[in-house]
Amino acid sequence: MTNTPPEGASNKLDLTILIPAYNEEAVIANTVSALIEHFRSTGVAFEILVVNNNSKDGTSRVLSELANQHCEVRWIDSPQRPGYGVAVRAGLDAYRGDAVVVVMADGSESPEDIEKLFRLV
Repeated sequence: MTNTPPEGASNKLDLTILIPAYNEEAVIANTVSALIEHFRSTGVAFEILVVNNNSKDGTSRVLSELANQHCEVRWIDSPQRPGYGVAVRAGLDAYRGDAVVVVMADGSESPEDIEKLFRLV
């Protein structure tokens, strides 16, 4: 599967879920999978944008696999200067949704809570 919208899908995005990630090889796939599973059933047009924040582990490999498997996932590398704020700013420069929410790569925010927050906006 490629990282393109499904046939007939709109290019309009309601929500970008922005995830800064530093050395998250062990958890990022579970976090992204939980978000996809939840949001596919909500009617919310979404993308998951992961910003790889100069990870030293296999995070970029996992992100490439996720982006190839799921059209909702894309990822970018943050600028060379590491740091959470730098990664968030890089994501804010690249998001495509009408709204954006920043969440942690370890899945500490539940998909249900993210959806509730989005619907309040």
